Amino acid sequence: MMNILPAKTNLHRSGVNQTGGSPFFYLLFPVAVVWLARGRRPLRLAIVTFGVIIAATATLFIVAGPVAEQVGQSQQGLIGYTMTFFPPYRFGEFVIGVLMGLAVRGGWRCPVRLSVAVGFVAVALVAAGVTLSLVDHPSAPQLASVCLIPTFALLIASAASSDAKEHRTLLWHPAMVRLGRASFALYLVHWVVIHAVAELAGGGTPTWLAALIAVAVSLVIADVAHNFFEVPIERKLRRLLGPRPSIPSQNKPARVPGPHTSSANTPNGGKAIASSGGELLFPNRRRTSLGEAKHK
Repeated sequence: MMNILPAKTNLHRSGVNQTGGSPFFYLLFPVAVVWLARGRRPLRLAIVTFGVIIAATATLFIVAGPVAEQVGQSQQGLIGYTMTFFPPYRFGEFVIGVLMGLAVRGGWRCPVRLSVAVGFVAVALVAAGVTLSLVDHPSAPQLASVCLIPTFALLIASAASSDAKEHRTLLWHPAMVRLGRASFALYLVHWVVIHAVAELAGGGTPTWLAALIAVAVSLVIADVAHNFFEVPIERKLRRLLGPRPSIPSQNKPARVPGPHTSSANTPNGGKAIASSGGELLFPNRRRTSLGEAKHK
């Protein structure tokens, strides 16, 4: 524990630990996906995972005091670090997101419309903000984030289901597709840009203006990094690893197989994985009508 949270430091507030958990998730991602894909009831497993998160949170509040004394940290500092940055604790949220995707891949469709799911998230965020303004407790933000997990899981499932049903939404817009493709680069650069803008702006710049500049600069850098670094490297890796399905057009997301698509032309009996932009793992599969399929 001493190596994780050094005594008398604020390392957990620095940009170092903001991305310190990333290698943990990247290393476990292939193993976790393969292991979770073997389950037959991803929705039930997602509910169980959320229960484990609640139990871990309760346990943390019970043992945080004695542990904090041993490592020379405050109780609230230990709770804040664990619930915000400690990778094993945050892994449960990652698992829930993967399980939502696996459920949609397996044929389940979220009954809640995307617009309604967005409304739920908006209401939950407003409620959390009001609660935080009324509750004076150092760990209130972390507890609020745990309570928001179900609403964001619902949003993920609803968005994926909307794509699978071929419902054209804002997520199909070319700008949103482009943003989705550059999202990993945005994740990598945004925290550095925020700190840089904060240092350069100082206290004389309005907060809203500094935030606007940080967002704009982050988007530009992420788009450049994606197109000039990620895409060329991915192409080289694909050539090294052998033939793979080609990447769909940047501005035209691939269509999700609908009810008239032959299962013979789609892996897993017509089931496919859709991203927020409608991109599939198998984008080159040709759509075939039922009449054509019967003659094959």
